Amino acid sequence: MRNLHFFLYSLFVLNLGCDKLSNGVVNYIDFPEHTPQVSATVIISQDASQINALIFSSSSVQDSLGSLIIDNAVITISDVNDVPLYVLDENNLSDDMYTLDLNEDVMLSTDDYKLNIDVPDLDNVSATTDMPRTPDFDLEYFPNFDTIPSPFEGEYIRDLIEIDFKNDVTIKESFMVYLQIEYRDVNTEELFQNGEVRFETEGDPRLTFNETVNGLMISDATVLSATTGLENISIYFRVKEEIGFFEINSITCRIEAVSVSLANHYTSINDYLTAGGNPFAEPDLLYSNLSSGFGCFGMSNSVLIELK
Repeated sequence: MRNLHFFLYSLFVLNLGCDKLSNGVVNYIDFPEHTPQVSATVIISQDASQINALIFSSSSVQDSLGSLIIDNAVITISDVNDVPLYVLDENNLSDDMYTLDLNEDVMLSTDDYKLNIDVPDLDNVSATTDMPRTPDFDLEYFPNFDTIPSPFEGEYIRDLIEIDFKNDVTIKESFMVYLQIEYRDVNTEELFQNGEVRFETEGDPRLTFNETVNGLMISDATVLSATTGLENISIYFRVKEEIGFFEINSITCRIEAVSVSLANHYTSINDYLTAGGNPFAEPDLLYSNLSSGFGCFGMSNSVLIELK
């Protein structure tokens, strides 16, 4: 008898579910009110000849116009003592980007810096970041290092870069590695750049390919307390040696130290766009070090190495 009651109850629940499916279920959701906030992306590179800033207002998903460029902002970048170093305003706005051309390239000490953005009728926005030290490392390049079998291509050749970084255990550090390939037309001698580079990390937890900026991130997060934690880094990569009548003319490697805020920004955007490789994952929240919660203020310091 007990089994019969359970069976009848199951049929009742199933019938309710089927009835809802057949008649449809409508749930109305009230979106919360959104107060527009200043959103900004300000990334300053050591030795840069320009300061660029993208400033716009946040918007609700119900806003048909979406985010709008703010054309009357005053952007101030100061040192830790609040002494203004760079100031941009509406006179620097061009093609939706605030741009300040400098008489002298950026040359900042490894210290903290402040960002302040004033916009009429919106809350002021502030942030702090640091200029990382110039990357300190030893690098060795091995062209045509090995040949890897492939079920799709038969086999392909990889180059190898080996890097030993000096790991400062007192601070958290991250570096980006970019490769720029320049090809030459064998008939016209014309040069052009191509971004077809594929990194292979061999499962090293210190290395993560970032699709957003097409570069390889090196992080000391797993080796914070080890002075030798960033040594013996092996970066394998492959490029197309020839594309029709084109051949490689040069390979340039840029190693860029990035501030903690910029590293977190790059990582969060990459995780958001790729969902960690899981198509069923919920979207990640984007990192921000701005007081408004939207955008990033970051700095970088890079070194260029001609590999070929």
